[in-house]
Amino acid sequence: MFSKEVPGVKELTAKTWKESLEEDSIRRNIVILFYESNSREFEDLKQVMTDFGAKIVEASGLTSAAVINCARHQSICEKAGVRSFPSALYYGPEGEKPKRHPAGTISFKSLSTWLPKAMADYVKVLMTEKDVKRWLPQDDKVPHVVFFSDKATTPPLMKTLAIEFKGRAALGVVLAGNEELARKMGVRKRPALVHINDEESLQGDSFDKEFK
Repeated sequence: MFSKEVPGVKELTAKTWKESLEEDSIRRNIVILFYESNSREFEDLKQVMTDFGAKIVEASGLTSAAVINCARHQSICEKAGVRSFPSALYYGPEGEKPKRHPAGTISFKSLSTWLPKAMADYVKVLMTEKDVKRWLPQDDKVPHVVFFSDKATTPPLMKTLAIEFKGRAALGVVLAGNEELARKMGVRKRPALVHINDEESLQGDSFDKEFK
C-alpha cells in the first residue's frame, strides 16, 4: 500500500473512490494510478508517485493525485475500464472523458509530459480584438481575465485555474508573438494579467509583476 508514505497522493478505497470522483465533479482535476501491490514495479511506482506528489501536486498545484490497489479493489478497476497494470488515467470535470497515459513504462517524466496534454482545457486562446469581443458576451455573468503569456502554448497552470474557477470566471490567454492585441489592451510586459472592465475599449485592471 502507498498509504501515508506519499504526501500529495491519496490512497483510494471503495468509499473514497466515489468521494474523489463525484464530489464537486464540475471542478474535478485528478490523476489516478491503478496498480497491483504484488507487482514487480510496485517500489518503482512508489518513487514515481512520491516525486509526482511533491513536484506536481504540492509544489506546482497543477492537479490532485490518487492511487488505487486493484489487487484489493478489482471491481472498481474493472468498472473504470482498467485491465492492465500499472495504468494512469486523468479525470477532468464532469462531461470530459478520462484520458489514459500511453502504454509503456510510467515514470515521473512520462507523467509530467503527458499531464499538460491530457488536462481539460477551458482557457480561450485569443488572437485578435474580434476574438475578445466575441468571447466577452458568451458568459457576461462572470469576470473575464486575460493572461498574456510568454509561452507558445497555454501554460498548464492556466488550465488548472480555468477548472478551479469554472462557472465563476472566464479565462483567456494571449500567447507569445501576439503583440498587436497586447498593445491594444495596454500590455507591454509579459507575463501579465488583465481583468477586463470595459468591453468596448478592452481596458481593465492589469498586473504584470513577476509570476511564480
